Amino acid sequence: AEYMGDFSNHVEFTISGKKTEADMSFNFGSKLKGTVSARSPFFPAVSAGFDFNGKLSFFQSHLEFMYATDEYSVDTSFDTRSNIDASVTVKTPIAGYKTIVGKVSHTGRFPNLNSMAQIKTGRRTLAVVGFQLSNTNGIVGQISAQSIMTPSLQINVNHNGNMEAFTSNAEVRVNGEITSAGASFKSSPSFEGSATFASPYTRNIDGSFKVNGKMNDFTAEAQGSIGSKTVSGEINLYNTNEAGVKMTVNTPFKGFENLVGSARYSGNYKGFTGNAKFEMPSIQPFEIDAQASSSRGIQGSLSIKTPFDIIRQASVSANYKGKFPNVKSEATLVYGSQKYSVNGQLNSQDSTSGKLTIETPIPGYENVGYDFNVQGQLTNLQVDGKMIYAEGKEVVVSVQNTKSADRLETRAKFESPLTEDITFDLTYNGTPKDFSNTLVLSMGSDSVTSSTTLKLDQSSLDLDTSLTTTMDGYSDEQKATLKLDKSMTDMSVSAYMKY
Repeated sequence: AEYMGDFSNHVEFTISGKKTEADMSFNFGSKLKGTVSARSPFFPAVSAGFDFNGKLSFFQSHLEFMYATDEYSVDTSFDTRSNIDASVTVKTPIAGYKTIVGKVSHTGRFPNLNSMAQIKTGRRTLAVVGFQLSNTNGIVGQISAQSIMTPSLQINVNHNGNMEAFTSNAEVRVNGEITSAGASFKSSPSFEGSATFASPYTRNIDGSFKVNGKMNDFTAEAQGSIGSKTVSGEINLYNTNEAGVKMTVNTPFKGFENLVGSARYSGNYKGFTGNAKFEMPSIQPFEIDAQASSSRGIQGSLSIKTPFDIIRQASVSANYKGKFPNVKSEATLVYGSQKYSVNGQLNSQDSTSGKLTIETPIPGYENVGYDFNVQGQLTNLQVDGKMIYAEGKEVVVSVQNTKSADRLETRAKFESPLTEDITFDLTYNGTPKDFSNTLVLSMGSDSVTSSTTLKLDQSSLDLDTSLTTTMDGYSDEQKATLKLDKSMTDMSVSAYMKY
């Protein structure tokens, strides 16, 4: 049968006996096909044609063009009915490119597929690209590419496992030179993993870690290297009978080849002990010790050792025993070869006494202290105190007080290297209306004495007072008297002073 789109034509004409002709033929009905050609003595023969057979999902086509003896053609095939296959063939009269073939293929569905694209000329491959992906046994992927204008490239990736345990590797090849990376991990029976990287363009790198144990007692290890240089470390944390941590680090760096550190702690509501230590090859260890206890009083100590000149070794300790007002305490600080200490004591039984002693390395103040004793009550009181300072110098204070119904005696004494001895003596006899008292105040060899008597009744008043000193110019007695009766009819007053 013929379709409206099927037709052919022929045209010719002659000029000066020279014939030129042309043919045209098209088929747009049962198939797609057409040709056009022209021949003449005035120009080279020319022809063009096309041919298409199939549908969009599967077809073949041919396109050609001829000029004189030069022929150009393009053949195409395309098929997507099960997989994807496509090819293009180009023919030219150009040397080296007489036949160019391009192919594309694709099989499978995600995540299992295989794809390839290729361009060739004769026996020479111009470019080829491939891609593969599969999850049949883990995840495996590959990409490859090669052309005459670019380096060859191949990428391989594979992964096996799940989030609890897996292994992954990747590889890139450029002109045969391999760069690779890998990683692995698992969470049972231990928690561990590793990673590697290798390339011809840099030093190889790898690292790994591993953790064993439970939260109250576990060990962790880690290691990493770049080229021939390796750094590794291990740490152990525990909290069983005591709590602590141990750490070790190894490095390739001079002076830091082996680093070791540790810390521990044990204790309860009555006290604790603790220690921390750090060591490295190039310096002396760094160490701290601490402890405290309340089982027998309260006591504690802290010591430190370092490699630094400013504080090579130092310690401090303190303790407190007893219950107020019977207590004893002590505190000590040691800094290098120098020692500072403070001791205090308070007792209150038959009497109250206390003592404070301070020892220092400071010249002139090696031993400084104070002690006191209080015995009796206000009516019969004895107080003694002594302070030691500056190369054993002493300051002494004593107070004695005795009181009865009609008599009071008070004595006080102050001794110091800064002044002459000072004494205070007071004697009082009688009542407020009938008394006599004597007061003596002295400093070294100088003294002042004051005496007073008083009698007061309903009819009269008698008052006598005198003052005597041993100071130069005032050594004579100074005296005053007053007598007065009730009616003011008999009164006498006398006073004299000598100097």
